[in-house]
Amino acid sequence: MPPEQAETERPNWELSFTELGHLQSELIWAHETVMETPIRSKRYQAPGQSVFLILKGEMSVETDAGRIKAGPGNWFLPHQGPRLLRAEPGLHILTVRFRLYWPGGEPLFNAPVATVIPAGEAEKLERQTRALIRTVSRAIPGVGADMPWRKTDLLTHFRFQRALDAWLSVYVETMLGQGAVPSRLARVDPRILQVVAWLDELPLDHALTEKELLDESGLSVSQLNRLFTRQFGMTPHQYFESRKLTRAKTLIRSSPMAIKQVAFEVGFKSISAFSRWFSQKAGQSPRAFKHDEQV
Repeated sequence: MPPEQAETERPNWELSFTELGHLQSELIWAHETVMETPIRSKRYQAPGQSVFLILKGEMSVETDAGRIKAGPGNWFLPHQGPRLLRAEPGLHILTVRFRLYWPGGEPLFNAPVATVIPAGEAEKLERQTRALIRTVSRAIPGVGADMPWRKTDLLTHFRFQRALDAWLSVYVETMLGQGAVPSRLARVDPRILQVVAWLDELPLDHALTEKELLDESGLSVSQLNRLFTRQFGMTPHQYFESRKLTRAKTLIRSSPMAIKQVAFEVGFKSISAFSRWFSQKAGQSPRAFKHDEQV
């Protein structure tokens, strides 16, 4: 396709600073590792997106949209969401797990199966990834996937934020250069944005009431549910439940907390009630979920 034609057909992707301000980002971990055990992940992927530079070995991912495999010398960016990820022992990778998403959880970029980029086409991304890993490992020696639960100080936290922002800038530049189309925040009723921002700030052990939602939005129940569902594909109550489930999964999978502690953290007074709720939402018990592999 001639460059001028591609430029003409490229959708206009410009948003106001206010709209772009709704993008949320978080560094979950960044490290270099050699996997000692095989990866046989199940359909669930822990919160966040993973970006891998494969130095040795192969990885494959399968979703409902297909299957893709990549080997050494490639960046491998699997789908965020339900997937089957596989690799053999000895896999040597640089990996960054992060979140870059809109209110409601939609990531800025997310291929149906995976994006594979030859390392030679993304040298700047490799340099920035190694710089990010150095920043993390110098501040917290030996850190890996346990990074979210390591303790640190305020200055280190903000150093990580600066390093993440620099990395995200190169990541976005790389994805756009590969022709990836970013998702965008649709035109949203300001009242709905106000509600979702409020829901994102609520403590997860909060007992959400209908009256609070109506007071926050100034809408009737039917109006609020209709407008919220149109934007986010779920009601406000379902959105808040989804937040709780994501947090519970993260704590179960990666934190040193006992399941009973996780239950209390997300607002349950008994482990039995939490287990029933979690099993209904996640399709497996908290204990079974804890032992699934993740990358």
